[in-house]
Amino acid sequence: MKLAKRIYLGLLGLWLLACSIRALIPWLGNYQTEQFISGPFYISGVESNAVTGAQPASVFAELNKRLEAAQPDTRFFCSPWEESGEYYCQALILKSVRAEAPELSPAARKVLQEWVAETGIRFWVGGLD
Repeated sequence: MKLAKRIYLGLLGLWLLACSIRALIPWLGNYQTEQFISGPFYISGVESNAVTGAQPASVFAELNKRLEAAQPDTRFFCSPWEESGEYYCQALILKSVRAEAPELSPAARKVLQEWVAETGIRFWVGGLD
């Protein structure tokens, strides 16, 4: 009985240690440095085409960098996802401009249109028709 108790307590201790390490990982990885400020933001999730699933995630990372270069006062987080065999594109846009301002500046809209033409991915963000 003592052996079973020691094994049980040992496993419980290992489990608690693993949970505490997992809780510390965000701080150890310095993931908390991203600062989200209060203010306007825009979220979009739209149905896309099958080309979306054939592209690596780096294609969307490149789009985010290009959009941020065209509209420096805004952070873009565009990414794909698949749900029940359907492909979608989502965008989270954090901006430091007034709420009345459009989600995309004319320069960023042009960058997005060029990216859509290059990749063939159907993507709609911030009033892009």
